[in-house]
Order: sequence, then structure tokens, then C-alpha cells
Amino acid sequence: MTTKYNRQYVSYNYKMQWAFYTSKEGIKSCFALIKAVGAKSLTVINLVDVYCKRIDDYSGMHSYPYGLADVETVKYLRNAFRKNKLIHQIELLRR
Repeated sequence: MTTKYNRQYVSYNYKMQWAFYTSKEGIKSCFALIKAVGAKSLTVINLVDVYCKRIDDYSGMHSYPYGLADVETVKYLRNAFRKNKLIHQIELLRR
């Protein structure tokens, strides 16, 4: 399905999905959700550009213990935002 801006929408078969824009409020809400739900309960975090194409994904939070997983996930996301300015949206996916 495309819109007048020629963007494609991708559908996923996940149990839960949260999407946040990379504004200051969106990033704060994303980090608050990661801390509330816990990074280890998420399956993958997708970083998406304006055209809904996946730039990067992160599932390395499963290699850390519970308390450290949230901190390392937030660190990874902050570094990803600094390195790549094309990130437009953050998707938190949980199966």
C-alpha cells in the first residue's frame, strides 16, 4: 500500500508493537517504556527512516542480565541517534 508520498507501509505479525518518532518527547517516551516494560521483554527494536525502511535493528539486549539490559539498550539507541540522523521512527516489537 502506498500513499501520495510514495511511502510503503510494512505489516508485521507481532503480538505488541509501539512506534515513537524521534522528537524529544518521543525519545523520552520510548526510554520510559523500555524502563517500564524491560528491555529483555522486547523481541527486537527497529530503527526506521522516513520511507518506513528499516535502517538498523537491535536485539542485543538479551545478552545482558535484567538490570543491565535496560541501561545498555538506552545507550545503544542514543549512540544510534548520534551516528545516523536519518532515523525517523523507533519501533519496539514484542512477540
